[in-house]
Amino acid sequence: MKNDPKARLIALGPEVLADAFIELSRSNTEVRNLLDRLTDTPDDAIKRFKAKVSGLKRSRKFVMWRESSEMAAELRSLLHDLEASVKDSCRGMELALAFMETDAATFGRCDDSSGMIGDVYRYDAIELFVNYAKQCPEKNRIMEEVLRVCRNDGFGIRALLIDRAAEYLQSSPVLHCMIERLQSSAREASDEYEKDHVLYCVKSLARQTGDAVLFEQVTRQTGGGESIAACIDIARVWLENGNAELALEKLSAAVGRNGYMEHEKTELLIAIHGSLGNRQEQADLCWKLFRQSRSLTVLDRFLDVSDPREKQAIIAREKALILDDPGFSETDADFLIEVGETDAAERYLISHIDAVDGDYYGPLLDIAKKMEKLHCLPGASVLYRALLLSILKRAKSTNYSHGIRYLHKLDSLALKITDWKGLESHDLFRQKLQVQHKLKWSFWAKYRPVAGT
Repeated sequence: MKNDPKARLIALGPEVLADAFIELSRSNTEVRNLLDRLTDTPDDAIKRFKAKVSGLKRSRKFVMWRESSEMAAELRSLLHDLEASVKDSCRGMELALAFMETDAATFGRCDDSSGMIGDVYRYDAIELFVNYAKQCPEKNRIMEEVLRVCRNDGFGIRALLIDRAAEYLQSSPVLHCMIERLQSSAREASDEYEKDHVLYCVKSLARQTGDAVLFEQVTRQTGGGESIAACIDIARVWLENGNAELALEKLSAAVGRNGYMEHEKTELLIAIHGSLGNRQEQADLCWKLFRQSRSLTVLDRFLDVSDPREKQAIIAREKALILDDPGFSETDADFLIEVGETDAAERYLISHIDAVDGDYYGPLLDIAKKMEKLHCLPGASVLYRALLLSILKRAKSTNYSHGIRYLHKLDSLALKITDWKGLESHDLFRQKLQVQHKLKWSFWAKYRPVAGT
């Protein structure tokens, strides 16, 4: 019992725990919400939810960027309260829609640069609505409510309800009725923006119901119907509906400029030829993708439709091409790691040290971590040096904490390296760094060398 927190709390008795819970709820919103969920009757929970929804619509308090995560947590907690308290699916569906209708008031007073508040509406609220609506048997009522809510969609959030319609309506007649109602609304639309919004919903429903003819018709009607993006969308829907021949015909009209959407077109062509059983065309297209950007995933796709026995021979040829190339590509370095050529990857990084651009923070940090994990420490040092130099070059003191972390990492790696493999030693690199960036006082004032370096 001594090491069992639950048993010790039970031993305190209900009155002590109740007093502690109430006291904690006075200073913690999450605890207060939990207390309400545990003690409210279903009717009380609905009243409290409605009151909070009304409060969201009335509030004029501006939420700054640094407060957005707290605001998102409050909104998510409100949805959790609804889910925990309301078990009637049709009632829950209505209340979830009521929450969706707070979007304009909420976004109108928030700096949601982080997107965290928007995500509550796009994902949490939509998912809760769908879960309720699936269980509600009144499908015509759901359709009417969704159409009502989607009439006013200034932030493009509510249309996501339409994108999931097939999941919760689960009825072809109701879905087709929804399409007819939306088409009628499009004909009566007062401006092009409203019309395009309604036709987007029609397109979404056409795709969900497998009506490729209607999807193509509306896509061409909404402007840019002959654009490469439109041709790709139309071809994809025909393929989804089992007509690969027509999909290939529609895609042939997709002619891009300067490689625009070429990757998307190639991926769709691979799927179409796969459906048609054209393995050679698939192989040629997979090889084209591999040539554009080497990766083990794309190589394996090529081998799946060609000859898997060629894998090692291809890797050997590609390794030679990469090492002979005077240019540098972080994707090529990553490819060498993926295929197990870690020594080659390290040689490649060291030989191209002047070309490694630390501004490409994401890919380089990922590769550096991989090299470190594989004990290729000189290669990892090349990348951490590039990341550090990029920060110092930009000379923004707000980023210096990251730079100090990279320099500490380099200090630690240096203690483990016995063979620098032609790379300048850490001591020499740090000496040059201190000379070149000696005027960056705020950086050096915070930096303390790792012991032993």
